[in-house]
Amino acid sequence: MDVISDTSRRRFVGIVSIIGPENLPSYVRQYGIPDEKTASAFDDAAFADRVHREYGLESPGATYLSAVYYAYDNKGDIPASQISANIKRAADVWGITEDVEKAVKAIREHFEKAAAPREPQDSDYGLIVYDQAGTKKRKYPMFCREDVEKAAAYFEENRGAYPVKVRKHLTGRILEKAAEYGVPDEALPECIFKEAGVCVPDRQAVVDELDNRAMTVQNKDIAYLAGNMAKIARLLPAAELHRVMDKVAEVIEDCDIVSGRVRQYGRRYAFPADNMYGMPYKQAEAQLRTIVVLGGNAFDTEKMAAEIDPETFGHILGRQFLSSVSKEGAVNPVMLAQGLNKLARTQKDELAAVLERLFA
Repeated sequence: MDVISDTSRRRFVGIVSIIGPENLPSYVRQYGIPDEKTASAFDDAAFADRVHREYGLESPGATYLSAVYYAYDNKGDIPASQISANIKRAADVWGITEDVEKAVKAIREHFEKAAAPREPQDSDYGLIVYDQAGTKKRKYPMFCREDVEKAAAYFEENRGAYPVKVRKHLTGRILEKAAEYGVPDEALPECIFKEAGVCVPDRQAVVDELDNRAMTVQNKDIAYLAGNMAKIARLLPAAELHRVMDKVAEVIEDCDIVSGRVRQYGRRYAFPADNMYGMPYKQAEAQLRTIVVLGGNAFDTEKMAAEIDPETFGHILGRQFLSSVSKEGAVNPVMLAQGLNKLARTQKDELAAVLERLFA
């Protein structure tokens, strides 16, 4: 994963916490991370991984970030590969070899230290609680990948025991540790992402949840607040809606405490987060990577790759194009989207007509 595909920026936060924000060179702080559309216009040579078009090298900032992401992905033990050779060469060209080596060293030492025996710290746990006597108790130990997966599974089974703020905090810690130990998203239950609020809010579901509470809760003040929030949720831009979701969750919980509904979460009633959130932002971004918009139509390259004979692409768009979007003998949906977007810069109308005929 490189910085462009790290849409949630969870891995970026983990990397910066290792290197130290004060140690980031100015050219990295000033670097504007390109979006997928912008990056699709780059030549293949602008990437260290030219097959998957990952780990950009188009500037000092891009090269530095590619170096630290690649080091992080390999837990500091960088393999001798073409990707690492391309990153090293670009660092030499940009004159940032010393900066890169210093950052990579910090990442390597971090993983070496993490692997060494040591006394447990509060940061190794997902939740710290205190009993009535003031005695501290650590819960949800996460010292390795297996611990993270166990913590996530245990939370899924017991999430009803925690108020919404604790669910938010705990799932956030699980995701932080997942990033630290390289746990893939698919190894974690969906509720972890939804309770952590790293998913795309479903506006209509949010409005419906608030309206439902406004009409049913037996407390006029809370009902009024829920009704007002429903009106606001209808009108807020998507980014603003995401920012107020914590407040939405608190209002809904207040309503459900009054009605007693919280005691039925996971049984009679779904957890609010399960209804109000759709797919994780990273998954949504990944889907966008396989969508090509031409002539007012959106074409799904996942569907194209599955339904259209590869030879058809070679016949209509040329053997060179087919070769450029193929991996291991099959058309790769992401590479196909990138190839079509690149072709569309000079043949937009013609390409739109071709794709419309293919899907007619």
